[in-house]
This record gives sequence, structure tokens and C-alpha cells, in this order.
Amino acid sequence: AEHTWDDGVITKKATTKAEGEMTYTCTKCGHTKTEVIPKKSGAGCGTVGSGGGGFGGNYMFMISLMLLISTLILFKKRNSKSA
Repeated sequence: AEHTWDDGVITKKATTKAEGEMTYTCTKCGHTKTEVIPKKSGAGCGTVGSGGGGFGGNYMFMISLMLLISTLILFKKRNSKSA
């Protein structure tokens, strides 16, 4: 009988230092298989929007948060002068 594999679950995240592992389970019989997830390359670390290692995703969040806060401060200062 042929297996019907699910979408898989990451059972070990890949890092820049070690490979990861993805485990698939047959929806018919429950048999499992694993596949290697390649190591993350260090080249993407810290690039905007990388979401990988470094500060990629958090970097964009922090920039957005700082822009929002500075806009609110400026808006408040303008409104307090006109009052």
C-alpha cells in the first residue's frame, strides 16, 4: 500500500550551526518518515525582513514601533501648542 503523507511537522528547527528535521506521518497507517532541513545560512542574518537568525523580523517591528511612537509624540506636541 502506498503512503499518504501529511504536511509534516518541524521536529527540530534548523539553525546556522545544525541541520533541522521534518517528520511526516502517513494518514492511513501512522508510519513516519523524517527529512533533513538544511542549516540556515549565516548570510541572511540581520537582513531586513529575513525572519531568520539575527534580528531580521524583530528589526522591522522595532523600526515600525519607533516610528509610531515618534509620530504620536509629535502629534501630541502640536496639539498642546494649539490649545
